[in-house]
Amino acid sequence: MEAGRRGAIQLAFGKRNGKPPFKLGFNQLAVFVRQSVGPLLSHDHEYGRNLAATLTTYLDLSQHHARTCAALHIHTNTLYQRLERITAPIGPGWKEPSRSLDVQLALHLNGLMISLSQATPASRHKAEDNGNPG
Repeated sequence: MEAGRRGAIQLAFGKRNGKPPFKLGFNQLAVFVRQSVGPLLSHDHEYGRNLAATLTTYLDLSQHHARTCAALHIHTNTLYQRLERITAPIGPGWKEPSRSLDVQLALHLNGLMISLSQATPASRHKAEDNGNPG
């Protein structure tokens, strides 16, 4: 991992003296998600697909084809076809370690942001009080 990226991650998620150095806001996270997987999410929305879920499962299972197929209950050829379709909107480098980490993090952040946006106002306020974006 590049030193600059590692430093940014440590600043964003690390703690100094037991406290986070700063809080990332919802807008900063949304920009990261949009830059990392926005084209894939738009593709899914436009074509009524859920390639983002396939990609999330694939990355969560360490890019292991057989386990991904088993988890999604799909044939190996179907997985290969979906992975090819994923490459079109987000580019060919998404399988590289540093980029796949960004993609995986963005997909999980997107799910979290959707969950928070659908939460009741009381639970959103509690999440904000705990230092979580909301």
